[in-house]
Amino acid sequence: MHMPRGLQWVTSNRLEVLSSRLAASVRRPLDDPLAHETVVVQSLGMARWIQLELTRQNGVCSAVRFPFPQVFLREVCTRIIPEGADDRRWDREPLTWRIWSALTATPGLSEAQHYAGSDPRRRFQLAARLAGLFDQYLVYRPDWVEAWSRGEETSWQALLWRTVGAGPDDWPESKRFLRAVERLRSGGVEGLPERVSVFGISALPPLYLELLAALGTCVEVTLYQLQPCREFWGDAVSSREEQRLLRRAGRRADEAEALHLERGHRLLASLGRLGRSFLGQMAERGTGADEADPEDSFVDPGSDTLLHAVQSDLLHLIDRSRSAEGWPRWAVSPDDASLRLHACHGPRRELEVLQDQLLAA
Repeated sequence: MHMPRGLQWVTSNRLEVLSSRLAASVRRPLDDPLAHETVVVQSLGMARWIQLELTRQNGVCSAVRFPFPQVFLREVCTRIIPEGADDRRWDREPLTWRIWSALTATPGLSEAQHYAGSDPRRRFQLAARLAGLFDQYLVYRPDWVEAWSRGEETSWQALLWRTVGAGPDDWPESKRFLRAVERLRSGGVEGLPERVSVFGISALPPLYLELLAALGTCVEVTLYQLQPCREFWGDAVSSREEQRLLRRAGRRADEAEALHLERGHRLLASLGRLGRSFLGQMAERGTGADEADPEDSFVDPGSDTLLHAVQSDLLHLIDRSRSAEGWPRWAVSPDDASLRLHACHGPRRELEVLQDQLLAA
């Protein structure tokens, strides 16, 4: 699949397929023989696995760097917008202490000050929560932060944001990211990596995705994403969401068909909310079928075991629990242990049970 403006999107339900597509991509040499290949990952474990796969498929894996998304995008922003690159005032730890001081000395923050009271420890806990909230605003609501910095809002959060030093002349990370997007879209940016691969990341904040899309106008950027379903499941709703929509529309449960809700597979609807949101973001950007994408990108595991049967149903967006759709039930063998559920009273016990199962295997 592909996206406009040069951002490529490769999906599959098997990591092995994605790794083979990545291996084929890195086999094409870069223009600069001394340049490093850039593969953006979410964890060190994924980076290690990709190294082993590239070595197995290509014979060697060298000159490949594996930065995390935020680290890589900060590097890109620093090359494009050097202003504020070394300003760490907007990191959580220093921002927590500035908020802690502002909560005691700033008029107009009566709601937050009343909640914190006179206990300095309680005030510090509130400051830490607010610093984490502002950190999320910088990533997920950069337009709010920009308006607050310009003085367009009078709420207590906007006042607190301006009190800790966020004015129109400051350069928090969200502002640098937005300016970098503008510069990339205007073209003429030098010093960027020749090819960027984003591998195995299930979701990205809209601001990060916007910056990657803008980067795709200048260099080759490809997202290799694991998808459990080959159909579009971005509109699937869970039973709880369906009930909430019915109450909002003032309808009874037997009138659900009138809302034309997409139910899909219940596991995707209830446990895949983050991936569903990311899929919706990609769809809004106008994704379509990629002619270079092989037809076997999605592999049907069959139905020889319970786990494979569930994976196959997820792949084809089939929910056999809905008798009205006419799908037959799978017959599960009593000896089938491919899918197990363990009820544990805490995280420590979960690890103990996992260790026992691995040793038994």
